[in-house]
Amino acid sequence: MSSGKVLEVIRKKVAKEAKRLWPLLELEGFGGTEGVHDARVALRRTRSLWRLAEGLGDERARKLRRRARALAAGLGAVRDLDVLAARLEGDLAEGGPGLKGVEAWLGRIRSERRGALAAASHVLGPKEAGRYRKKVEAWLDREPEGPTLERALPGLVEVAAAQVLDAGRPGTEAEAHRLRIAVKRLRYTLEAFREWLPEEEARIERLVRAQDLLGEAHDRTIAAFLARQEGLEAYASLLESAVPGLVEEGAALARGE
Repeated sequence: MSSGKVLEVIRKKVAKEAKRLWPLLELEGFGGTEGVHDARVALRRTRSLWRLAEGLGDERARKLRRRARALAAGLGAVRDLDVLAARLEGDLAEGGPGLKGVEAWLGRIRSERRGALAAASHVLGPKEAGRYRKKVEAWLDREPEGPTLERALPGLVEVAAAQVLDAGRPGTEAEAHRLRIAVKRLRYTLEAFREWLPEEEARIERLVRAQDLLGEAHDRTIAAFLARQEGLEAYASLLESAVPGLVEEGAALARGE
């Protein structure tokens, strides 16, 4: 394993995500549905890197992580509506029972998305985006300090893996959500250092699949809750029917079973 600094690796990964993010923030509407998704992913991955740096005692990384989280919140609202709209569109295209009232709901979601996008564009406007970019670039210009990869990496992986095992048998939606977050953090930790962890490729693949399954279960649960608020009980029940199986399969993959 390299004797280089952990923070040097983190710095290079942050620079890569920042290079992806800056152009998206300059596009009108963040470049459409996929642009919103890509910008949110870049912010989310950067937050995971800030968290790693924060765990190594970097106080500025803690502040940057919190700022990235605040910026991502607006994009999250838009992305959640995009995901929900795509689900409704897909279900309507397939047809079947339990869809009465869904098309009208889809129209309201599209209208709500326009308002959410306007709000996100305000929060992530030139002033705020420029201020965040300036702070990120100042952090990137620092000379990295702290422990070497050889010294710190095993501990970083061990802590993240322990969180997954601790949450590995969810019995409630809150516990499934906790597992999903733990899986995400372990996955991003391993991916950040995958050049130095070739033996972890199989586990990364399992975690990606587990995150997809747990994310689908989470999205279905949220969609069912919202559907009930719209009075669409039949559709809510349809959405929820697949959740237990998704959580069970995702949790098993997360545990390595």
